[in-house]
Amino acid sequence: MYTSGTTGRPKGAVLSHVGVIHNLMNYHQTLKTDSNMKTIIAVPLFHVTGLIGQLLHMVYAGGTSIILNNYQNEKYIEEIQKHKVDFLFNVPSIFMMMRTSPLFDKYTFDFVKKVAYGGSPIYKETLEMLREAFPNASFHNAYGATETSSPATIMPLEYPLSKASSVGLPVTGAEILIIDQLNNECKPGEEGEVLIKGPMVIEKYWQNQKANDTSLKTGIGNLEISA
Repeated sequence: MYTSGTTGRPKGAVLSHVGVIHNLMNYHQTLKTDSNMKTIIAVPLFHVTGLIGQLLHMVYAGGTSIILNNYQNEKYIEEIQKHKVDFLFNVPSIFMMMRTSPLFDKYTFDFVKKVAYGGSPIYKETLEMLREAFPNASFHNAYGATETSSPATIMPLEYPLSKASSVGLPVTGAEILIIDQLNNECKPGEEGEVLIKGPMVIEKYWQNQKANDTSLKTGIGNLEISA
């Protein structure tokens, strides 16, 4: 899957079967999904959220995926109502756009059970809006990258509203370390570079040795980093 983050030329991240399946198991375990669940996919399937967090996740759980050609407020809301979609996974901006539609207030969404989000920060006010819109849902912030085959951390169910900006805890099998410019572990509250190790981390970029040398490292706190 090709990724460039927010800057730079796209790089081909070589995902593995074991990395993908590892994160399907993590989604399934943390979100408590089952074969009765339905999700609606409005994000690209060439991104890890659409492909792994939703489509393959539902294949693993035995659930259902409704796939849209693109995101459009009214269409998205109507399909949720038509199919009684109970698992929503988007970037926070899509939830905000969805909430601005006049059609949204014409329906209730008490059948929604799981709401997941990632890709950008979510703020307390946004989470409060989501809790009001989806009163019977659990809420899960997720943090990861193409290079980590989707999530490296997921917000556990028991976190309070005061932790709205948190991305939760490392998924099972992940080790995470934050270091400074001298490769020393940062203290709480200090800014630094995130190192991630685990079976979900890619081994290489496709035919890009320079990216491999600069982004994939070993020997720092026994961790590997995928930038």
